[in-house]
Amino acid sequence: VNVKYRGEVKSFRQVKGGMRSPFNLDVARRYDTWIWTEGEMDVLALAMAGLENALSVPDGAPPEGARNIEGKMAWLESLQPDLAQVKRHILALDQDGPGKRLEREMVRRLGEDVCWIVSWPEGVKDANDCLVACGPQRLREIVEQAKVGSVSGVIHCHQVVGEMLAALEMEENRGVAVGFEVLDQLYRPRLGEMTIVTGMPGSGKSEFLDQVAVNLAQRYGWRFGFYSPENRPYASHFAKLAEKRGGRTWEVLVRENRVAEIIPWLDAHFVLIGGDDTEDWGLQGILGIVGKCMRRFPLKGLVLDPWNEVDHNRQREVTETEHISRSLTLLRRFARKHEIHLWLVAHPMKLDGRGSKTYPVPKPYDIAGSAHFFNKADNCLSVWRDVSSNRVEIHVQKIRFRQSGQPGVCILDYNRQTRRYSQSEVRKPISG
Repeated sequence: VNVKYRGEVKSFRQVKGGMRSPFNLDVARRYDTWIWTEGEMDVLALAMAGLENALSVPDGAPPEGARNIEGKMAWLESLQPDLAQVKRHILALDQDGPGKRLEREMVRRLGEDVCWIVSWPEGVKDANDCLVACGPQRLREIVEQAKVGSVSGVIHCHQVVGEMLAALEMEENRGVAVGFEVLDQLYRPRLGEMTIVTGMPGSGKSEFLDQVAVNLAQRYGWRFGFYSPENRPYASHFAKLAEKRGGRTWEVLVRENRVAEIIPWLDAHFVLIGGDDTEDWGLQGILGIVGKCMRRFPLKGLVLDPWNEVDHNRQREVTETEHISRSLTLLRRFARKHEIHLWLVAHPMKLDGRGSKTYPVPKPYDIAGSAHFFNKADNCLSVWRDVSSNRVEIHVQKIRFRQSGQPGVCILDYNRQTRRYSQSEVRKPISG
């Protein structure tokens, strides 16, 4: 055993060479639940509340920023035979930085599945404080209300109650308006989600997404990254974005001397992802570049257009369906981790009929390769174009969360002079 001395100004020392063991260990051994504290006074306070199965760690909490605390925590090794008999550990530690550091270390060493955490009332830092401020009965209630610590991969309701209450503020959680009267009622992209966009070649998918990106940049200051090989050369894509911003063809913008006004705005809101065509442009490579970009130029939106221009070097034993499933999971996790909205353009398989009113509106299940394009998306849009009228229908075919909208159809008109889409006065779909 050891003897610990406490000085007048809260200074402590122990007998040199003595065993470092928790205070009150001999009593706690009678129980299969142990209550851990940082000091002997906390153990005595809990005894006053009728909880005699409390212990105090030998040397208090480690400094919050300490790099190596293995020596300070080595006393736990000598307790292994006792710890094997304990079913539950209640951590009633201090709320300050060192206390939180000790809490993390105890959870890591004892096991997250057997640790419960005490939350002290505001203004109370430990058990002794709680005894003085609240009395023994309230102290006992607070300890007995300890909540199970977080177990990796397991979420309890109390951990997300704040988000649940915040969800009542529907407008706060609702997605952003993309700038078209009807579409804003049907589709409002939110950060952390993924939208799949499909449509036949030439239907206007890329033009539509360029317009959405420019609108969101103008309205909310969103920054966008585009991986869009079909829109190269890069100068051509930037010229298209300039047209959406300026409402004129690039030739007219140059003639009107508006380049000096538009280029800095494009630099502030858009980057194009790409490089040498001989390089491997698989998903990992693309997302790796986007991740680096995020540290210098934080994005809110990422457009991958189209899926078939991404290099897919899948292993021979992996089926196309499995590959697509894994890839879409990777994209969705990336969007959530970085809190961006991700748009992925994917072409449908060959459909019967071409031309105005003759080919059907593609559905996500029509996308070549796998039904996972529909199953794993948060939102699905299909772009259908009537070549005779230059009208484009945006079919909102899937919305996972009601805050992002609802299924429906929006009709847009395309103006070749302004290079912009606008809300059509036509409300009835032409596609039937």
